[in-house]
Amino acid sequence: MTSWDAHWLQAIARSGYSWNPHLTTGQTPNFLPLYPLLERAVHAVTGLSWTVTGLVVSLVLQYAFLVVVAAILAVLERPPEGPPTPRRRRPRRPANHVLVLAAAYPASLFAIQGYATSLVMVLEALAMLAFVRRRTTTAYLWAGIGCAADPISLALPIGLALTQWAESRQWMFPVRPRQLGRELLGVGGFLATMVYFGLAFDAPFAKIQAGQAWFPKRTAGQVLANLVTFRAVGAGFRTWARALDHARNFSYTLDGVVLVLLIALVATVWVRNGTSWYVVVPAVGILPLLLESAEYGITYGVTRPSYPLWLALGLHPRVRHSLARRRWLFVLVLVLELAVTVVWAHYLVEQRWLD
Repeated sequence: MTSWDAHWLQAIARSGYSWNPHLTTGQTPNFLPLYPLLERAVHAVTGLSWTVTGLVVSLVLQYAFLVVVAAILAVLERPPEGPPTPRRRRPRRPANHVLVLAAAYPASLFAIQGYATSLVMVLEALAMLAFVRRRTTTAYLWAGIGCAADPISLALPIGLALTQWAESRQWMFPVRPRQLGRELLGVGGFLATMVYFGLAFDAPFAKIQAGQAWFPKRTAGQVLANLVTFRAVGAGFRTWARALDHARNFSYTLDGVVLVLLIALVATVWVRNGTSWYVVVPAVGILPLLLESAEYGITYGVTRPSYPLWLALGLHPRVRHSLARRRWLFVLVLVLELAVTVVWAHYLVEQRWLD
């Protein structure tokens, strides 16, 4: 518990942010404030230790996330109109398959480490629930709150806005007052963070500046070359031979596999089923993952941030029903998820993740 990012988040919850623009090492503004704020509030109310506070908060949020996913699936799998019958009241198999895979996704393991992942997931799920219920403004509101927890949350409001723009077939749709208000609401959490950093440190872009310190120094040309050639993905795959000897090598290899599978599934579903928010949201989310990997020079930080992107894909009607009809596919995905989780848990228990 409280390793890696969780350690930084706990430090923010304990002591707040600090910022020195002249330092070239990682600094706390790289992490957004919503989760540390929640962690600090729970610690103040309960008096629990900081480690236990992070564990409790993350676990409660993870279970809340699964409840919200079940509610989304109940809407998407709603039986046809008519008098209620026992058959109509029973959960339908596609919903059960997606819910199990959402629970077993390896990044759910971060719920015991004090990461912001569970908070991001419940907020993303609440936004998706509101959107499928046609409560668009509420969807953007939840998405906007999520943007104060993790930058990957930006994929949801941007993806929803692009989808609505395409469906409207009107060039000026994004700047119509009501829609523009929703879009600003959707990124409100991130904008609020920029305002806070601007007031506190006279550095509204402290998040971006602090984040750059975590990556090797590369020119724009090197980053572009890594993007175009997929060199970062290749570097991640080349670590496979040492994957079981070193936690980081396993992570880099896994991130490469996850990124390729995510791109392939988005492309396949999009080509076969057309444009919908289920595929536009993960397509938008893939871009920063690719950029981050290109900056680092190896696939890095893909599996955990892509958790909400996989959820959006899993909710797609074609994907849901494919998992129900092809039992072997569901079993295969579930076994792979559990296998990765077992390896990750082994590294955590052996304290080798910090190597």
